Amino acid sequence: MGRLAWRSYWSLLICWLLAVAVWSLLPQSLRTGPLPVVLIALPPFLIGLDLMLFSRSHEAICRSHVERHRWVKLVTMGGYSHRTFFATGTTILVGSLALAAWIASL
Repeated sequence: MGRLAWRSYWSLLICWLLAVAVWSLLPQSLRTGPLPVVLIALPPFLIGLDLMLFSRSHEAICRSHVERHRWVKLVTMGGYSHRTFFATGTTILVGSLALAAWIASL
């Protein structure tokens, strides 16, 4: 389950970046409505949920990467705990709701 959570996190992040890029290129008339809100806000919502539900799996995978790659240890300052992943997930989830509200108000 751990690798699936890790892969889904990165897949959702790439999908979100692509969705934001496409959304930014759309004419103003197509940037509003329920569909753009869902397409832009859903991936970070799911990322936050993933980080919250699978925080221990993310911690274990992060630990294994820290052991294998010195640069990861430097970037993560020795690794992240499951609490850090959970807090990050909560922040991203709340941020995605704020993003959805902002897009809906355009």
